[in-house]
Amino acid sequence: MLHWCHAAAPFIEARKNGHIISLVGDSSRVGESGLSIVAAAGGGTIALMKSLAREMGRSWTTANAVSLGLIEPQHSDKAGLDENPDS
Repeated sequence: MLHWCHAAAPFIEARKNGHIISLVGDSSRVGESGLSIVAAAGGGTIALMKSLAREMGRSWTTANAVSLGLIEPQHSDKAGLDENPDS
């Protein structure tokens, strides 16, 4: 991610309207047992996005990190399936 942003930054800033979006897991934001390496890498990505937002904001470029939490799919809810057999 760091190398990509470094290479693309001059082109994005020259357009005066750009967006950089990174996806990270929730462990990057809150930490998670057994995921220390992933959490550290994601934490670095969040810090990178914050720094890029400050540096590139002058050229109307946004940099954001989206932290995805655990999503419980509906089909794993046995009680819900029993109550709604057609779904």
